[in-house]
Amino acid sequence: MKLTDIACGVLMMAAFQICQASDADDLLARTKALKALAADFHEVIEDEDGLELESYDGKLKIKVAGKSFRLDTDGDEGSSVVCDGHDLYSFDRAVSQVSVFSFDKVVQNSPFWLVIDPSPEVLAKFKISKAGAGSFNIKSEDQNVLYNVSFDKDGLSSIRYVDQNRQSVTYTLKNRDFGYAPKDADFVFTIPEGVTVDDQR
Repeated sequence: MKLTDIACGVLMMAAFQICQASDADDLLARTKALKALAADFHEVIEDEDGLELESYDGKLKIKVAGKSFRLDTDGDEGSSVVCDGHDLYSFDRAVSQVSVFSFDKVVQNSPFWLVIDPSPEVLAKFKISKAGAGSFNIKSEDQNVLYNVSFDKDGLSSIRYVDQNRQSVTYTLKNRDFGYAPKDADFVFTIPEGVTVDDQR
């Protein structure tokens, strides 16, 4: 191999690393600006060909300092996902079941961790690349799930992920309130009477 080829290869690797660092720094700056958020959302689930399978509306609340969030989907067959920074409760009203997980086992294995705990240490666990102005693709080393988070001039505007079955789920945020003052009670989940509990902590 020629010395010039080696030099070109080294320069290309250096340029790629600089680009990666720049993308990661940009994402970190945007997520650090998010302290709290209350918003309505429209959720769309699509198959790998882009065909819409289901859609829902609901409400999202995020408290970054407490590593907490709450996502409530409307309707009798909707769901609630509530994380208090220690445990995550997933309530499926359609089957009347609550699953309980440890924050460490679930959230810390998801790129959504970046939104509720923005730090260089968390950022280093993921591959970050820009997908357009204010849009970032996020992928962890050990998962086949691709996340995308997008920001507009006001802040976080959408969250999308593609799962291992190539189905995509997109949350488009509306009526966003970045001045929302979180209360601890917003992130407390009380298990309803008579439901099945699957505790996986």
